[in-house]
Amino acid sequence: MSWHRLPGRSAHDRRKRQSGSARTNAIKLAHSVLVLVDYQQRLMPALHGGDRAVAEALRLADAALALEVPVLGTEQNPAGLGANLALIRQRCRRTLAKTHFDACADGLLEAIASSRTAAAAGPFDVVLAGCESHVCLMQTGLGLLRAGHRVWVVADACASRLPINHALAMQRLQQAGATLVAFEMVVFEWLQHCKHERFKAVLAMLKAPLQTLRIEDHLMSKTNPPLTHEQLLAFESRLSADGFVELQTREIPAGTQNAEHCHDFEVKAMMLDGELQLTCEGHLTTYRAGDVFTMAAGKLHSEQFGDSSTSYLVGRKYRA
Repeated sequence: MSWHRLPGRSAHDRRKRQSGSARTNAIKLAHSVLVLVDYQQRLMPALHGGDRAVAEALRLADAALALEVPVLGTEQNPAGLGANLALIRQRCRRTLAKTHFDACADGLLEAIASSRTAAAAGPFDVVLAGCESHVCLMQTGLGLLRAGHRVWVVADACASRLPINHALAMQRLQQAGATLVAFEMVVFEWLQHCKHERFKAVLAMLKAPLQTLRIEDHLMSKTNPPLTHEQLLAFESRLSADGFVELQTREIPAGTQNAEHCHDFEVKAMMLDGELQLTCEGHLTTYRAGDVFTMAAGKLHSEQFGDSSTSYLVGRKYRA
């Protein structure tokens, strides 16, 4: 019998070639989304290498924002583990509260799809980092792979309580088809060449020494740090550049509730003070000072404001 003609062997060879091809693909900037998993205030102090993981995640998010890559965050049972660190939350376009360890089961797939325009239809290149490596980070990575996305795990921006758990999680993710990368690998693949218009700005981030944080110094209670005047001006400029009009600051009384409704225009806003719990398609997301939220035209949602007055800077984009 000629062994090389066996159908099973041929199928195996095809899968091997396909897997090898996937691993040589570059990360495509136009199809990328950065997902930061569970950098939460009651979790991070217990993790081995947690300080460095947060520092790597922050500069990864800063590079993504500079290159206009959407940044999404998740929080596991925030009522028990607390919100994400303020410095992480402020860099996320949207932060999803979840109860499943795999964020894909609590709306992450939909959030990824809505973060990119129709011109960049999936599957996406999901750059993934977070905690704990062997629980929520790993299960979310596996969920993304099952959904057909390409997954790139930034290993040095992930952490677990025990180093062995982190190492085994990275091994399992790699065996499942994820690609392990480091911060600079991601950024240079996003840039592709030194003629990129943001190259100098991003290069400065690469050259800057890593600022390892003391997590204990960045734990937050119910509020994020106050916004600076420069942050507000930058957000106003971004709104105008993106075609939003009628920019205004809205003040909402404490405890206000708005039942399910929709608008005939798209909304994009930055929280200035207070707290907003936004429920859309069954998913609840909490926003605080510095967080940015969007709502598409015609999308049903409800709003619950916090125990103190809330304010946010908002713009509208009308359908053509």
